[in-house]
Amino acid sequence: MPHLKVLLILTFISFFNHSFCQQERTIDVTGTAEITITPDKLYWSVDVRNENTSTQSVKREVDETTNKILRILDQQGISEKDIETSGISLSKNYYNDNNKMKYSGNNLISVTLWEIGSYTKLLDQIIEIDNVFPQSPSLTSTKEIETRETARTESIKNARRKAEEMASVLGLKLGKVMKIEEKPMSSIYPNPFNSTDSIQDSGMRGITEFREGKISISVSTRIIFELVD
Repeated sequence: MPHLKVLLILTFISFFNHSFCQQERTIDVTGTAEITITPDKLYWSVDVRNENTSTQSVKREVDETTNKILRILDQQGISEKDIETSGISLSKNYYNDNNKMKYSGNNLISVTLWEIGSYTKLLDQIIEIDNVFPQSPSLTSTKEIETRETARTESIKNARRKAEEMASVLGLKLGKVMKIEEKPMSSIYPNPFNSTDSIQDSGMRGITEFREGKISISVSTRIIFELVD
């Protein structure tokens, strides 16, 4: 019986050492890839805000301002399917001046522009309307999905290349893939050249100049390879 216990202990130690060694013979690498593309679509929102002492007046003013913006968008050939409105929302605002109360209303208009170059002209017209607050535009591309797939493939290739170079220094080779995962990253990073700048038109008024620049899509992939002799 004592011999059996010793045998079991030795077998366990041997198995433990074997498993430990097997776990150590791996290499963990991360490959990244970034592809820069030209945006072909712009998302933009305009917030209409009004305030008055009655709900009827607020609704009327918000509706009038909203219609002005919609007419401009229609004149510029923006399709109805590329325009969304949140609908009028109302709230109460209280002021310390004799506990005075006013109603405020707002309506958010969201626009998709397929011709990015039209943004400057639209902004110059809409900014002239009272109680209108344009939001910062965001750029994207209809080729984002296929570009991400290409970037993912490149990140995997880069990870394998890195692992092979590191393993070769130790006289080892790569075996099977033990684990592979895509590390979370934002799909699109705005390029610093995506910006709006104020320039002067004959000293009369500020005009917004939009530089569409580039956007980049990045993918990072982590792979654990087995190491073999």
